[in-house]
Amino acid sequence: MNINDIALEIVDGIGGKQNVSSLSYCATRLRFVVNDDSKVDDDKVRQTESVKNLFHTRGQHQLVIGNENVKALYDALMTQIKSDSTYLSKNGQIAAAILEALGGSANLASLAYCATRLRLELHDNDKVASDKIDQIAEVNASFLTRGQYQLVLGNELVKSVYDQLATQVKQPVSGEMRQYSRIKQAAKGLFGKG
Repeated sequence: MNINDIALEIVDGIGGKQNVSSLSYCATRLRFVVNDDSKVDDDKVRQTESVKNLFHTRGQHQLVIGNENVKALYDALMTQIKSDSTYLSKNGQIAAAILEALGGSANLASLAYCATRLRLELHDNDKVASDKIDQIAEVNASFLTRGQYQLVLGNELVKSVYDQLATQVKQPVSGEMRQYSRIKQAAKGLFGKG
């Protein structure tokens, strides 16, 4: 993993660039002061390549990096934190790729999730770019069932990608419940009720 990817994972684990109040470094450590401690995912930060340890002291989240990488990592972090571009965490990048492959946010009618899957109703299933879905490594399977386009992500990833999708969608969608409008419409057409 290159230094910029490591920096991106650290920023994601620390709660995003908006959560960073200040960043400094010493001989072996990065020293973060954050706006909201509850947004910091200690386990995620500790599991990031080059991070040897993480601890809290004197109002700081200190990441032990070692003297061989600390300055380069600090520089990469500062570039990302000061960037005017919109910060997208790793899960935000996955959500953006999914949204693009589904035909954009305007194609999304409803958004929900279960233990392992995103469950999406689309206005037009023909707008789905299956080849783009196949290129998203985190999507284990995709299929259409009961009027929903479902993407299998796994239980450790689905909720955070759902949250990122919900923030990236540009118009109101139904969420956290299953909507079977296409089935209801078909039932109404066949049986006169829906």
